[in-house]
Amino acid sequence: CGSRDPSITAYSDANWVGCLDTRRSTLGFCVFLGGALVSWSSKRQPTMSRSSAEAEYHAVANVAAECI
Repeated sequence: CGSRDPSITAYSDANWVGCLDTRRSTLGFCVFLGGALVSWSSKRQPTMSRSSAEAEYHAVANVAAECI
């Protein structure tokens, strides 16, 4: 049997202006419970971000909502 670690670990990232045609960012996240992947998402942002920081904030907000 492996060790049981009930902690939640989440990662997020954004690719600012990843699509040169639409100028929209791609946001992604993954959530682990212990060592098991329990949720993930990758999608293009519906609106344009003005900066890479804004795109990253959107990604963090998405993963925070998923964790809650």
